[in-house]
Amino acid sequence: MSSKAPVTSEEHAGNNFDALSTLGAAGELARNYKFLLQIFENTPVAVAVVNREGLFIRINPQFQHEYGYAPEEILRQHYSIIYASKEEEERIIAELRRKGQVIGRRAYFRHQSGRIIPTRISIRKLWGENSELMGSVAVGRNISEEVSLQRQLEQAQKLEAVATLSGGLAHNFNNQLAVILGLTNLMLARITPDHDLYRDLKEIEQQAKAGQDLTRELLTFTRAAAFELRPLDLNELVRATVEMFARTHRSLTLRQNLAPGLLPVVADPVQLRQVLLNFLINAWQAMPGRGEIVIATGAVTLTAWTDPAWNLKPGTCATLSVADQGTGMDAAVLSRIFEPFFTTKNPGQGTGLGLASAYRIIKSHGGAIQVNSIPGKGSIFTVYLPLSAARLQIFPAADPGLISGQATILLVDDEPVLRQVCARLLAKLGYRVLEAPGGEEALELYRSEARSIDLVLLDVIMPGLSGLETLDRLRELNPEVRVLLCSGYGDRAGGELPPEVGFLAKPYTLELLSQKVAAALKG
Repeated sequence: MSSKAPVTSEEHAGNNFDALSTLGAAGELARNYKFLLQIFENTPVAVAVVNREGLFIRINPQFQHEYGYAPEEILRQHYSIIYASKEEEERIIAELRRKGQVIGRRAYFRHQSGRIIPTRISIRKLWGENSELMGSVAVGRNISEEVSLQRQLEQAQKLEAVATLSGGLAHNFNNQLAVILGLTNLMLARITPDHDLYRDLKEIEQQAKAGQDLTRELLTFTRAAAFELRPLDLNELVRATVEMFARTHRSLTLRQNLAPGLLPVVADPVQLRQVLLNFLINAWQAMPGRGEIVIATGAVTLTAWTDPAWNLKPGTCATLSVADQGTGMDAAVLSRIFEPFFTTKNPGQGTGLGLASAYRIIKSHGGAIQVNSIPGKGSIFTVYLPLSAARLQIFPAADPGLISGQATILLVDDEPVLRQVCARLLAKLGYRVLEAPGGEEALELYRSEARSIDLVLLDVIMPGLSGLETLDRLRELNPEVRVLLCSGYGDRAGGELPPEVGFLAKPYTLELLSQKVAAALKG
């Protein structure tokens, strides 16, 4: 016989309540577990759990998406498998031990395919009962795009610094070249071609012009050039440029395939000629000795444009191509040819600025450049430019040569040697010259000699009153004053020109000086 007391109705009800409560708590726990599991599985960042031995025991689907490891490939593997290097692993783990956590640290992980993935990682330790270390949980986010944007920003900042520095360097360098070129022209004017020094002086002149081309390319790349866009006959520009190039490269065969009846393109002739010359020089240097370069024009209708590097709109475009039979380029070189200062040429053959300048010019014209090359067989550069239905403007006539004159010119320049050389060049042309070392002195001279001064040749960059400030003050004295601005900042005065003012870029030859002065005097 049992000795247990009978169970009352109240006790029976209580036992049932306890059982129901237990079942209810288990159900709630199951629901919470399922909810937390959904959060873990659907979190849009990579999550991994590592046990106290450092082995992966759980990853979420985003981890596999970011780093390529399937669960069966990485679970029970040591965490070191994910780091790009031992040094990277040691750096992160040292911080975890020192601080107890890692928050928002950049790390480099190795994808299952082997490529390196920059990652923003945070790690915290997991603790059990009695403060027992159970392992850690890590959250990672692929920041490849962030790193790429940061690099682009750093590159842009570097280029901005280069642009600022190069502007000042180019100005000073062009001033020095102007002195060299001016003195050379003065000496050439005093001797005949059969003189012993004539060839040497012509070589000095050519080297000075090469230095001028270098600074022009540097300035074109590092600042937005002020283009004079107008409808141009592309075929006529090609003919004139190729003829000029051929005079100094007689070992080459230059063949022109120019499409007849081509509509005009809207372009700056000086800048477009620079692009073509850069392509021709590259083709020449890719073919040591003799070779053939084919220059062709044509028209093509583009229904779509897929190269994101260029903003070319679909429609009918003119094409200008330069093809050589030279050494060609592989894919690695092709991917870098438009980078500033990148070059595969030997020392003394180039600066690496030619194609970077061409890129900048064509980009500003709303066009595009495509390059095809096969190592050992040659390259072809093709420029695409929008066509224009506007009326064609006549291509500039041939160089009119030396133009003499009789007038009084006020020459304003803070560089004493350059001022003296320019004064001698102007005197050689038949002009009377008054000299001023700065803006204040120029204004004082103009007040006393205004009636006899026909033109002011005015340097833009000067200490004290700048050239543009001096120009404003001169116009207060005489609104009709004729002024020709002069600067070493490329083909513009470092910005937009004031109205009714000509511009002369340093360095300049005696012929160019004579032409610019004559044009300014006609005003």
